[in-house]
Amino acid sequence: MILQHSIGSILIYKWGLVCVGDYQHYSGETGATYLSQICVFTFLQFVSAATSLAAGIAAVRGLANKSGSDLGNFYKDFIRCLTRVLLPLSFIAAGLFLFNGMSKTLKGPHTFTGLQGDTIHVARGSCW
Repeated sequence: MILQHSIGSILIYKWGLVCVGDYQHYSGETGATYLSQICVFTFLQFVSAATSLAAGIAAVRGLANKSGSDLGNFYKDFIRCLTRVLLPLSFIAAGLFLFNGMSKTLKGPHTFTGLQGDTIHVARGSCW
């Protein structure tokens, strides 16, 4: 019984990461490498946003038609949300970040000695 409950909890947690893109239990550079942060998490956040937008478009179409018979093609709406909304907005935001001097580096954590003599590691990696 305990094993089934823990496996179910893990599956629900993993499915939540894929569907929602909400990383409340994500612990930064200790939980994932820089490559997985850049590729996997960014992909999941884009897919999550595009899925929500495409579902919203289908809901608006259903309300406008006053029938659920013609809601359109979800895949087309999904791809259009990615290519015509999210990617252009991300390029504009990246341009603004670069213009304002926000850096993005793949260097490891910066290590320095604090005032009390202890060693402190500050992550400066791929997350903005």
